[in-house]
This record gives sequence, C-alpha cells and structure tokens, in this order.
Amino acid sequence: MVITDRLKQLIFKHLYRELGDCEIIPYNGSTWFINRDNKHWYLELDKSGTLWWRYDFFNSFFQIFSMSSGDFCPVLSSWVEEVLNHKVSTTCDVKVRVPWKVEDVLNHKVSTTQNLNYVSQGLVEEVLNQ
Repeated sequence: MVITDRLKQLIFKHLYRELGDCEIIPYNGSTWFINRDNKHWYLELDKSGTLWWRYDFFNSFFQIFSMSSGDFCPVLSSWVEEVLNHKVSTTCDVKVRVPWKVEDVLNHKVSTTQNLNYVSQGLVEEVLNQ
C-alpha cells in the first residue's frame, strides 16, 4: 500500500488525538506511552530501538484507514520518531502485556538528582545523533 504524505499527516493527527492523554515515561532504558487514568500502555521503545505496540488498540485504530500491520508499522514508527525525536529500528506487536510491568513504570520515582556544570560538546552531539 502506498501511503501519501497527506494520508500520513491525517494518521498522525488522529494518533496525537487518540494518544494525547498518554504520559511519555522513561523507565529502565525504555520509553513508554502510558495512559495513567486507564493504566493502558500503548507503546514501548526499548533501548535497542525496537518499538513494541499494543496489538488490540493499533489494529483497531488502523482499521479506519483500511491498513494491516504490514502497512501501518512504518507509519507508526515515523510518528514515534517525530514525537520522541529518536530512531526506531524495528517494530513488534504485543498481544498481552503483564499488568505489573505497567504498574512498575507508573510508580517509578526519581531517586536522586545530580547537578552537572559541564557537559562536553561531544557528549551533546552523541545524544543528538542517537
């Protein structure tokens, strides 16, 4: 299926609206999209660049665009890359996510803070180029 820029932008608009209540939470090397109110996870981008997505939600969401997972995974990856400004290397669906894992992410707190007066330009470039 060929996805035009116009269709892609329409999908992005709907994704922003549907997932607008999600918090983006870094946890244990991954970045999670979780709605705290209903305790549903939608996306997890792990440290290897693999994007995990909630099977039931996204299959249903993309049905309105008549798209199967083979068609919508690249669009979903592009949207996550836009939101997080981080490259997605692969995508995988998850039909079941262990509930305690979502609770762990939601209950994660900052344990300590550190002040750093100097960060090398090289480190900044490395972070930006990830």
